[in-house]
Amino acid sequence: MIDAARKWTKEQNQNLMHLYVLDANAPAIAFYERNGWRFAGIEAGYIDATPVIDRRYVIDV
Repeated sequence: MIDAARKWTKEQNQNLMHLYVLDANAPAIAFYERNGWRFAGIEAGYIDATPVIDRRYVIDV
C-alpha cells in the first residue's frame, strides 16, 4: 500500500508524503521508522471528544 501511495504521489509531481500516528501506537511507530519515515513533530488533536497526541512522519518519494 505504501508503494502504491508513493507511486501516486510521484504522479502528482510531489516529492514528500506525510502521515500521522497516535503517540501511544508503539508498534506502528517502530514499523514506520524501520521503513525510512522520519519524525517531523507532535500535534495535539481529538478523536471525537477524546484528546490525543499524534506524531507526524515524513518520507521522500
